[in-house]
Amino acid sequence: MKLASPGLDVGIVVTDVERSLEFYRDLLCLPVRGDMQVPAVGRLVLLDLGVSTLKLVQRDCTVEHLPVPGGVRARAAGMRYVTFSVADIADVVERCRSAGHRVGMEPTRMAPALLVAAVEDPDRTWIEFTEATS
Repeated sequence: MKLASPGLDVGIVVTDVERSLEFYRDLLCLPVRGDMQVPAVGRLVLLDLGVSTLKLVQRDCTVEHLPVPGGVRARAAGMRYVTFSVADIADVVERCRSAGHRVGMEPTRMAPALLVAAVEDPDRTWIEFTEATS
């Protein structure tokens, strides 16, 4: 496979796209790149991540299964978390906590120059934050 882009686009099916936009757009400050209705799927909102795109999808039908909570710590297979590299991990985690989101992992030094934390989005998908430190 020869990649045409250095980015990786990720889609997350959400139960309430407006509530998810409050988290991703308003709290994490990700700009909206597009917002459209996709036939036989539902509403698709594209959030700009530079060379990548985060896709929020709210289905036209009722979502029957929510993610198993606990991120990578859950005893479940499949995609367990999405990672954002940030420059201000402590501030991001505190803003999420203050907005009522569950902090699954406080900022933790995982390597001499790496901090890692995790927060649950409105549908319990783990969002991991990493910060390179000196």
